[in-house]
Amino acid sequence: MRPRTLLLLAFALLVALITRPRRRPAEPRTSAQPPALAELLAKAEPPASAEPLEPAEPPAPVEPPEPAEPSALTEQLRTQEFAPKRRRTAPIAILAVAVLLLAGLGAWGLSMALGDDGDASEILAIVSPPPPTPTAIPMPTPLPKWRLLAGGDVLMDRSEAENRDPFAGIVPSFNSAELVAVNVEMVIATGGTPEEKLFVFIAPPSAAQTMAAAGVDVGNLGNNHSLDFGRAALLDTISNLQAAGVAPVGGGANQAEAYAPASFEIEGVRVAVLGLSHVVPFLSWEAGDGTGVASAFQEERALEAVRVAKAGHDVVIVLIHWGFEGWTCPNVFQLRFGDSLIAAGASVVLGTHPHVLQPIVERDGGIIAYSLGNFVWAPRSGPAGETGVLEVQFEGAQLSGYRFYPHVLDAQGAPVPADVDASARIEASVSRAC
Repeated sequence: MRPRTLLLLAFALLVALITRPRRRPAEPRTSAQPPALAELLAKAEPPASAEPLEPAEPPAPVEPPEPAEPSALTEQLRTQEFAPKRRRTAPIAILAVAVLLLAGLGAWGLSMALGDDGDASEILAIVSPPPPTPTAIPMPTPLPKWRLLAGGDVLMDRSEAENRDPFAGIVPSFNSAELVAVNVEMVIATGGTPEEKLFVFIAPPSAAQTMAAAGVDVGNLGNNHSLDFGRAALLDTISNLQAAGVAPVGGGANQAEAYAPASFEIEGVRVAVLGLSHVVPFLSWEAGDGTGVASAFQEERALEAVRVAKAGHDVVIVLIHWGFEGWTCPNVFQLRFGDSLIAAGASVVLGTHPHVLQPIVERDGGIIAYSLGNFVWAPRSGPAGETGVLEVQFEGAQLSGYRFYPHVLDAQGAPVPADVDASARIEASVSRAC
C-alpha cells in the first residue's frame, strides 16, 4: 500500500469515529420495586392497629388448586427490560487510528525523502539493517621467486685474445637471473711461473670483466688449474675477480679463506656459495697455512664448511670439481659425497671436470648436477661439445624446480642453443640412469 493511501485511510477512519451517532444510554436501575409489585405487597400487609387473631381450628385439607394463570406481577417481572452493558470500543478504535496515522505520516515522510515514486520496497531498503560485511580472510604472503643459472668449465684464453664475448649467445641470458655460477678453469693474471704439468691455462685480467659483464656472480677456483702459474697468480686471480664484481670461492690465501663461502642476499633470502675440488694435482695445492684450494679430499673439513654455511644462511650451493674425464656417469665418490653434501645442508651441488655432461638428479630435497661439461672452451664436437645452462628455481628458500637448456659449442668454442637433434641427445645425457 502506498504511503499516501495509508494516510488517507487513517483520516477516514478517524472522521467516521467522530461523526457516528451515539447510542442512547439506558435508564439507570434503582433499588425500588416496580409499582405494581409495591401495591400488591401493601395490600397484603395487615394494618398496624389490627388486633391479633385468635388461633383458629386447623383447616381441613383441601385439594390443590388448579394452576392459575400468570399474574400481572409475574408477567411484568418476566418481561422487564434492562439496558444492555455498554462496550468500551471508542478508546481502542481511536488508538488503532492513531497508530495508522503515525504509520502513514512516517511512510509519507520517507516517501517524500525518496520522491513521489517511492514505494514500500524503497522504504524497506532504508529501514532494513545493511547486510553484514564479509570478513576478509588474510592470504599468506607469496614467497619471492628467484633463479640460479649455472654453466660448466670456463676457459677464456682464446676468446680474450680474439676480443670476443663467448657468453653472448646463451639462452637464457645470464643477466636475466638473480644468481649465476660457473667454474673458472684458468688463472686470470698477467704472469707467473707455470707448473710442470700437461695443460696450464691462463687468461688476461680482462677475462674477469667479460665474465662480470655477462652476468656471472660467482666463480669456483677449487679446481686443478687455479694454481697453474703459482700461488701469486692465484692471489692475482682472486683480486681480479673481486675487482670486476665476481665472487671467487674454493681458493684463498689460507684454509679459512679457501673454505669460506661467498654470501648473497636475494629477495631477502641468504644464500651461501662454496667451492671445493676433488681434483688436486699436487698435495701442496691444498690450502693450509698458505695459499691453496679447498680440498674435498679432506671430507670432514669440507662437510663442516657446508654445515657452518647452512647455520648462517637459508640456501647453500656447492660448486665442486670431481669425477673422471670423459665419463658420462658419476663415479663412486661423486655418488657418495654428493649425498653427504646434501645431508650436510646443501640445496644444490654443481659438478665439473669430466668435460662431458652427466646426469642431473633430485636427492633428498636437493639437486645434484654431477657434471655440466665444457661451457666456454676450445672448439669441440661430439659429447665434449654438448653443454647447456642449468636453471634452478626457488621460492624463498625452497627449491621449486629446475630446467636444463641444451647448448653446443660453436666453431669458436662458445655456447649457443642446440638444434632439435642435438637437444634430444643432450636431454638424454642429463636424464640417463647410471
